Amino acid sequence: MTVRFFVRPPQDDLALRREARPLAAALGGNLPEAARLRALTQERGADFATAMLYEAFRAHPLHGAFAERVDSLALPRERGACGTLVLVPGLVWEDYPQLGADGQLVMDVARRLGFIAHRVPVGGRATPSDNARAILSDVAKLDVVDAWLVSLSKGSADLRFAMSGRFGSFPWHKFSGWVNICGSPNGSDLAARMTGSPLRRLAARAIARERAYSPIP
Repeated sequence: MTVRFFVRPPQDDLALRREARPLAAALGGNLPEAARLRALTQERGADFATAMLYEAFRAHPLHGAFAERVDSLALPRERGACGTLVLVPGLVWEDYPQLGADGQLVMDVARRLGFIAHRVPVGGRATPSDNARAILSDVAKLDVVDAWLVSLSKGSADLRFAMSGRFGSFPWHKFSGWVNICGSPNGSDLAARMTGSPLRRLAARAIARERAYSPIP
């Protein structure tokens, strides 16, 4: 049996917009009709149809001016000024890359922007303690300055554990900042409820063992 978590895996929005831009330009400043969007959705998917609609808004004589003003607020980036991105992936990232927790999309976009992207080899089914040690061991080997940390999902909790000092000193001097994407670095209310009593902890351990996750301590 194949499990589908989402209609489509995460995609690069900027790449979709570049691909859809010629179709939007062909409208000559007009917005696409509903029938055209439905047909494009069936042919290329909802993400591509949405990208084309957005580009049509940008080319519209009224709506496009507002979009240009919004885009002009973005900080300019000097070419060649990028550094290194160190990514900590999330839960079961090796098993279900279609969820996006492997961070491959983030790394691909970063590399196109000029960054060096490195994924920390944490265990997708491992405990925060084990992954904290793996993070410390890996970043200790990196020869970087002013790098950026990016963590996804459970990787944020793993990274915070690594920063706690319980497993060794974290090399703060190597990093300029931390971007947390959909993570819960301070724990999860759902996990707390699942382990809030001896009976619930027993059930959670059984689920973890059945799915080959590391046992709950």
